[in-house]
Amino acid sequence: MEKKKPVRSGGFNNSLPVGAEADVVVVGSGPAGISASIAAARKGLDVILVERFPFLGGMSTQIPIATWPLNTAVETGEMDMPYDGIAGEILKRMESLDALELHTVVEDGIDKFVPLAGQDDRLGTSKWYLFDPETLKYLYFEMLTEAKVKLRVNSLVVDTIVRNKKIEAIVVETLTRRELLKAKIFIDATGSADVVTRSGSPAALGSGDNDGVPAGILMPNSTTFRIAGVDTDNADMYEIAKIYEQHRLKGEINVPLEGLFWQVVCKGVVQIFGTRVFDINPLDPEKAALGEMEQRRQIRDITALLKKEIPAFKDCRLINTGVSMGLIGTRRIRGDYFITQQDIIDAKKFDDAIAAGTYRLEVWEPDGTNMRFNHLVGTWYTIPFRALLPKGLDNVMVAGSCISGQIIAMATWVVMPMCYKTGQAAGTAAYLCIKGNEVPRNIPVAELQKLLREDGIFLGEVASQIH
Repeated sequence: MEKKKPVRSGGFNNSLPVGAEADVVVVGSGPAGISASIAAARKGLDVILVERFPFLGGMSTQIPIATWPLNTAVETGEMDMPYDGIAGEILKRMESLDALELHTVVEDGIDKFVPLAGQDDRLGTSKWYLFDPETLKYLYFEMLTEAKVKLRVNSLVVDTIVRNKKIEAIVVETLTRRELLKAKIFIDATGSADVVTRSGSPAALGSGDNDGVPAGILMPNSTTFRIAGVDTDNADMYEIAKIYEQHRLKGEINVPLEGLFWQVVCKGVVQIFGTRVFDINPLDPEKAALGEMEQRRQIRDITALLKKEIPAFKDCRLINTGVSMGLIGTRRIRGDYFITQQDIIDAKKFDDAIAAGTYRLEVWEPDGTNMRFNHLVGTWYTIPFRALLPKGLDNVMVAGSCISGQIIAMATWVVMPMCYKTGQAAGTAAYLCIKGNEVPRNIPVAELQKLLREDGIFLGEVASQIH
């Protein structure tokens, strides 16, 4: 019988040098990739983490968003977000390093919502952790080193080699050569399903079939930035937001997003949310360049307006922007289960739940100019393990923002606390795969849930907050 040749998705062959082999290769070092790597390595697996940048963290360190939600609708009885497992450990270590503060935002102006119980629109009180991304950059290195994860930075995945529905190797471009990384199990934590799509598995860029909105809609890009030299002792964020919006509505600044939200990082330094860029595919090289320019124009113009019109900002200077545009999400896989908006509204408790969350459901209007919020009252939703399993591939899992589900539901799982959780689930599942010589679809989910609970993950057994 003739031996089958590997399928090569981009013309590469497996004669390339093998850079490394492991039990598990995790691609992408955002919160999902970090926790997947730590979880698998702590179970005794040989783990390689691959990152395209020279530092770790994905959107948690590339963009100065620097916030983790605890509760975004205190007034409606929304439960606190569980900070459990590895996410809780990171939070506690950041607290011990004096790199984390809990901020309460009263009537923050952004948080207009219609509660699920059907009450009238009103403003909510929210609680967010503000963290130091520079401390987090180093903490990631420290925790991964402690877990004995092998780190490979400056490494861009450019292709995969697939045979019989299994990835045999990923093709990585480093600063010195092109090479293969081989593993038994692969975890795609790229945020845009790079590994899965290069391997031929379906994914939707923006909205696709059954997404609850017309197909072809791309999520708008937005980002945060930091300004120094602000008189933070005499700055009223609510008053400043009103003044800013008045000037924006007069056409004195060309920024499409309504409102301005900012937080004090430390004395003299503020972090601002307020940009929006539409109709840009960040995976397209030319369109991405246009998007980056437009994003930075908006940042420049917002800073100039604040400096001109707000006394507390008269001596300010822009000091920090993101490495790239802030992305809510690009591709999402089509997996064994497709999470819907109704699943979240119904706070569905899946039999194969591997994570639980309470973050609000954000419903973006199709044109991207506005959004509305729904909050769960006194309950939580869960994420099913099947949503991590891409169709047509047997030895691959995804974690983080690119799991399987509707674009109008994804806000609930793209927030960093949830990415840590789906990452930990994928890393733990990889252990069961190696232990039992099985593919992810065939592992005993009850055993996976047992291990997750033992490692501190809340799966809904009691309605207590873990943080």
